[in-house]
Amino acid sequence: MSIIEWMAEGFNPGPAGGMGFGGNGRGDRPRATVFLCFAIAVALIAGAVFGLIAWQPDQWREMLPLFLIGFGLYVLAAYLVRPEPNMDNIGWLGGLMDNPFRISDNVNRILLFLQLVLLPGRFVAASLVDMAVLARHGFG
Repeated sequence: MSIIEWMAEGFNPGPAGGMGFGGNGRGDRPRATVFLCFAIAVALIAGAVFGLIAWQPDQWREMLPLFLIGFGLYVLAAYLVRPEPNMDNIGWLGGLMDNPFRISDNVNRILLFLQLVLLPGRFVAASLVDMAVLARHGFG
């Protein structure tokens, strides 16, 4: 961020996104979709655990509890935190170049990055929640 961005933003502020918090109020999804998403989410979790085992073959037993706690916190954060960038103001050339006269495009690019980082965790969390809701209603 340059001094030009600070000064120019005061004269012509750009729209910036924000952060939303809380779970999503999803509607009813077909049972087959819930089962498929749940199977993919379980495969992602298993893949992460097997990745840990492959990365640390000698120490994975000691690292597994900490890994599962960290993964659980990531999934919880992904479910509860919702970055919402303003896609109309992410820089020049669709976000490839920084707008030297605005800071708000930097904020929107950071929010977009957070949104992409949290996307797999949000998918896993939403799949687990959907399966829990379906199980609570007796899979019917």
